[in-house]
Parts: sequence; structure tokens; C-alpha cells
Amino acid sequence: MKQTKDWKLVTREHVICAIKRFVEERPEYPAARSTYLIYEGKKYPAKHIRGMAYREAFGIEIGKDEYSGGMETVRFFERLGFETLHIEKLRLEETPDEAKEEGKRSDKKVKLRVCMYLQTENEQEEEPFEKAMRIVKANKVDILVFPEFCYVPFLADVCFPNILSERDYHSFVEKAERLSRELGCALIVNDEDIKGHIYSIYVNAGAKKNETRHALYIKHTMTGCSAFETENYPEVIESLFRPIAFKGYKIGMSICYDCNYSLFGRIYGLQGVDLILNSTGGDVVYSKWYRYNKARAIENHCFNLVTMGGYSEHNYVYGFNRLGGVMEPVCLNRQADDAEIPAGLFLFDLEKDNAHMTAEEVQLATENKYQAFKAPATSVHRLLQSAKKLSQGLYVRAHEDCNLVIAILEGDDILKAEKVLPLLYSDVLKPIPNKRYILVSHYEHLDEDKFRNQLSTVLKVRAMENFCAVILYSDIKNVCYQTGKAKNPQELKAVRGMYGIDLGRTSGPEAIWRNKEGCKAAWRENFERLIAYCNQSLSKS
Repeated sequence: MKQTKDWKLVTREHVICAIKRFVEERPEYPAARSTYLIYEGKKYPAKHIRGMAYREAFGIEIGKDEYSGGMETVRFFERLGFETLHIEKLRLEETPDEAKEEGKRSDKKVKLRVCMYLQTENEQEEEPFEKAMRIVKANKVDILVFPEFCYVPFLADVCFPNILSERDYHSFVEKAERLSRELGCALIVNDEDIKGHIYSIYVNAGAKKNETRHALYIKHTMTGCSAFETENYPEVIESLFRPIAFKGYKIGMSICYDCNYSLFGRIYGLQGVDLILNSTGGDVVYSKWYRYNKARAIENHCFNLVTMGGYSEHNYVYGFNRLGGVMEPVCLNRQADDAEIPAGLFLFDLEKDNAHMTAEEVQLATENKYQAFKAPATSVHRLLQSAKKLSQGLYVRAHEDCNLVIAILEGDDILKAEKVLPLLYSDVLKPIPNKRYILVSHYEHLDEDKFRNQLSTVLKVRAMENFCAVILYSDIKNVCYQTGKAKNPQELKAVRGMYGIDLGRTSGPEAIWRNKEGCKAAWRENFERLIAYCNQSLSKS
């Protein structure tokens, strides 16, 4: 990733002057590979002209390694009203396979063999590692995914790099490509750099034309240094979440706790990914990670696979198909069934998926000890009595010493983060004090199988990830969920037609974005910018 300059001070006039100087001086420059500026019917090397415009604005030269080309340069020129040509973008648009179009749902077969390495302390030595790599090579794997904080021998040679440094990044990639070439497959390797960035790097030494050779993802949550702290974060969103191109499919990367937030998966879903791969550190509650990752698969209509590592018996692999159906992998090197700490290579052959669904576990409805607000179990209209409408789908209702924010989603909008989050993080809510949040999912016509197999999971996850109450009103079933402090979902029992909600567990974004271990309140600003990017740039494309 490149050092960021203050490009907002570079104007259209600076660009036009740069073009004129380019025509007059005819300087030597690296040939443009994919991105061109179109001006008065002529084609110019976009990245080079951008650098010249910077000189026009500030009177100093800027190195090509100090700013990005590609789509970042396309956005720079389009912001100033120029026409551009980006070859990679055109290839996607002209591909006859409709699944390549952004946001298109597809039920095509995904012919990938993905190996998730459940790598624990027993595997973090050279001898067992080499044995595992021989097994990977023998089984003709397409992608090998390591867990967060993994062991790979070459990591000792790149210990604590600055992953945002161009030199350190490419040094890492070069070493990872050697392993990729040796195994004959793509890799996702994970580590932490000297600044505290936890990152995943994808490498494919055998990448063909139009395939991604390497890509970087930086963890956003539960980390010492978040991607949200990247300078001018809005300008790097696209490069950070650009899907990996591999064998005609689109793939997204995620790290550990980022799967706890729908937005980090949805930004891939809106780009039509076929598969999301999550590398987790391990030692998690099985049911929580199961629900989060099942929901990510359902919301984005893509395969979602997870692997873990570390020093605990609480390590698992998960696999879900596009419908949220549980996938069972084949263990290529099974240890003893009674091994204290599970480990192994787990192969998911996605082509063999039969598009099945898996029902959510039936949960016993219970009453809350503290019931600060009783919500009607039968009608959304009763819930909105005495409520003031703030905007479409957003209401506020005073209750004792707090203000109840009621966000209403119609039909399948509850499945879309770009519909849910703009309500919960709306600017009109910011002046309102002491907020508590209730999310309402309203279906005129709901299918019973859909509720049992998919929607019930997503509704629980909406409560867990947003720390709010969630109420479903539909023609077949009404139900209310909220979450405990450990973020386990609770189904509330209706008593005399009312759900007794504990408002102490519904403080929403204010509970999430505060200074605590692995989080900073300041990160909320860029989280909201990511919401806006999904809502404006992707959901309307």
C-alpha cells in the first residue's frame, strides 16, 4: 500500500496543465498497463499524468511508489470530471459469465479444492510442517489457508516487518511465492507487523493473466493497530477489499473478529464474491463463530470457510455453502480422535456441495430478569405508538430516562448490511442522548423453511453484532432476540403478549465503539465511512 498524499488540493486545472506539459516535453515514462486518462479524445498514461499534476500543484516531484495507480487513480480523475479507461474493469464488464458482474447472485458450481489448516502448537515446528506440506502437495489443493498468527518457516526471516512499507510487503510476498510455487497452489498466510497490524497476504505464484498474484488484507477489530487507522482510510477501501481473482472466481479475505461484523463480509458480497476465507486465532465459543460465519454465507450468497490456530482445545474449522448449509470437510491427516488439542488439514471440495440448508438449533425462550421495556409481541404498529418518525424506516420513542431508536426493515432488507447499518448509524440520531436500539424485521409473507434454516440465524446475529434487540413481525411467526454481555443470543418469551426487553443490553453502536481491549472509539468514524461506501458506491452499482 502506498504512502498517501493530499490529493484533494490537486485541481482539474492542475491536471490540464500537466497534460499540456506532457504533450510539449514528451518525457520518458513507464508504459501504462491498465489505466488511461481520456482528454479531448486522446489517451494518456493516467498514473504518470497524475504525478505531473501533483508537481503542478505543489512544485515538487513525487515518486511512482508514493501513490497507487489502477482504480485509485481512476477515482482521482473521475472526481475531477475526467473520463478514464481501466482495462481490468472493462474485462469484468465484458465477461459473458454473468457471475462476474458486481453483486450478481450465482448458483454456478465452484470448482475449488480449499484446504483449511487447523494449525496448533503441535504443528508449529519444521518437521510436522514439512510433513503437512507434502500432504497438501499430494492432494492437488487449489488454495491453502493458514490461521491467524500461523507458523510458516520463512516468517522467521521477515519477523515484524512494516507491512505498509512497499519494500517489506514485497519481501514477504517474494518468500510466500516460493512456497506457493513449491506446493503448486495459492496461499493465505497471516502475521503481525511491528506496528501491530494483523494481516493476511494472499499469494499465487502460478497466477495467469487476469488472476490476482498477491493481495493484502488488514484486520479492523480486536487488534493493536486497525486498518481504520490507515491514513486517508476512505481512499484505500477499494484496494483493501478488492476481491481476489482466481480461476474465474472472486474471493474475499477476513481475519478473526472481523467476521463478527456484517459490513466486512457484505462489502465482498456486493461485489459478487463466490467465497470468503477467514483466518482466526482460535479459542472461541463454537456456537458464536458458527452463527457469525453461517450468517456471512447467507447474507452474501457465497461459500464461507474458517480455520483456526493457537494453543487451546477450542479450535475448529467451519464451512458453509451459499444457503448457510454446513459443509463437512475431509481431514487429510487426522490425528487421534482423543487428541487434547485438535489439528489437521481439512479439505473442502466446493464442487461437491449439494446446495443443502441446515436448520438453526431450536432455542428455549426465556424471560429477562430486568425488563425495562415491554414491546408488543403482535404488532409493529403498537410498537410505534408515541414514536416520532425521523426518516424512512427510522423512529425514536421516549421511554423513562432513555430514547428508544426503532429501525424497521421490510422483507429481505434485514439480510443486507447496506440497508441495516445506515439506519443504526444515521446522522439524525447523533444529537439524541441515551439511546437504546430495537431493530425490527417485518415480513408480509415469510416462508417457514426460510425462517428455520436461514432467517432465525441472521436475526440472532443482528442482535449479537449490533448489541440491540431484534423483533420479527411476520405472517407466520413473531419472535424477539437480544444478546447477553458475552454476546450469546437469547430468545425472549412472550408473556401476556409482550416481550420484556433488558434495555441495558441494547446500547448499540455506543457499546461497540468505545475504548476497550482491541478497540478504540475513534474507529467508529471510519466504520461509518465504510457504511457510506457500501451504501453509495456498491449497493447502487
